[in-house]
Amino acid sequence: MSVPVLAASGLCREFPGGVHAVADVSFELQPAEIVAITGPSGSGKSTLLSLLAGLLRPTAGEVWVNGTALSGLSEGERARLRRRELGFVFQSFNLVPVLSIAENVGLPQLLDGASEREIRPRVAEALAAVGLSHRAAHLPGAASVGEQQRAAIARALAGQPRVLLADEPTGSLDRERGAAILDLLELSRRTRGMSVILVTHDLEAAARADRQLQMRDGRLCAPGGRSD
Repeated sequence: MSVPVLAASGLCREFPGGVHAVADVSFELQPAEIVAITGPSGSGKSTLLSLLAGLLRPTAGEVWVNGTALSGLSEGERARLRRRELGFVFQSFNLVPVLSIAENVGLPQLLDGASEREIRPRVAEALAAVGLSHRAAHLPGAASVGEQQRAAIARALAGQPRVLLADEPTGSLDRERGAAILDLLELSRRTRGMSVILVTHDLEAAARADRQLQMRDGRLCAPGGRSD
């Protein structure tokens, strides 16, 4: 088996009061693999994604992105690694309200030092892929919830990440739009070798993954309850 593009070992995140949102999770994501993580609300799925992306520091354990241990990186170094290696689709979208949709999509690349000339075609391609070219100049507040979700997906894909971490990326989309987004992720996997971790309550979306896992009380299990 090839070297994983993302891995975690003994990952824990404890919150005040002794609550373990994530408890002793070990996990590997292979190149060009799509993994779906399902489970009830409050089981730790979103916290796990934030730990894997280095947005939260674990109480214990380690995360490696393409062989680099996140614990050894400063905040700035982790931010740079995220911009260059990872795409993240937030459940709450996290669009900047005073920037246009196109500016939001290009923002991570701009922060990473790319020029406007480099960014412009990537943004245009990403917006076209999610069907938002006609909304490029609009502010997020003028867009529907579904359009905001597609803008967040375009932002995550525009930098051509090796790994996409997506928290309910089809949650605000109708069935047709949701299927189109899943087709887009599959296309990115086939053409660029992108790997995907998909957190979802949508069982149809989960069924399209190569592998399905479940979160239960902060622990990651294979379907049927076997520890992964």
